[in-house]
Amino acid sequence: MTPSTPPGSSASLGAGLDFDHVSVDDVSRHFGRRRAVARVSFVAARGNIIGLLGPNGAGKSTLLAMLATLLRPSAGSIRYGAMQADDAPPALRGRIGVLGHDLFLYAELTAAENLAFFARLYGIRDPSARVAEALAASRLTARANDRTVSFSRARTRVTVGATCSSGAS
Repeated sequence: MTPSTPPGSSASLGAGLDFDHVSVDDVSRHFGRRRAVARVSFVAARGNIIGLLGPNGAGKSTLLAMLATLLRPSAGSIRYGAMQADDAPPALRGRIGVLGHDLFLYAELTAAENLAFFARLYGIRDPSARVAEALAASRLTARANDRTVSFSRARTRVTVGATCSSGAS
């Protein structure tokens, strides 16, 4: 998880929302009597890549939803830097980048068009510059005008990952 909104974008509300790590401390989530996540703890620093592995029903998606502030833990805490996720303003979601299994790109659009669409969706100032940065970060500048349907799944994930970390999505 990394901050995904660049300074100066309309979604950026100043240094108060910046963070350099995510701390998960003894987090659990229950749905009624069903335990979905049990006592998970870790710290992820900016730039780290964390993989969640496990069988279907292990709680991976539930943990990601809690990290994205879409669900609250039943117990434990999640902090973004010094900010408790439960107390954070809604704008914190604009600072969180999550790369899941499904990529949600439009196959009929080019790489540049997909990135520009999401940059505008997130209110990024100067989307053309951010798109160029993301394409360069993922080493896809030469393929900017290729439709994403022509990319391998691995190449598409690299593109999305670079986009999240550069702030273009």
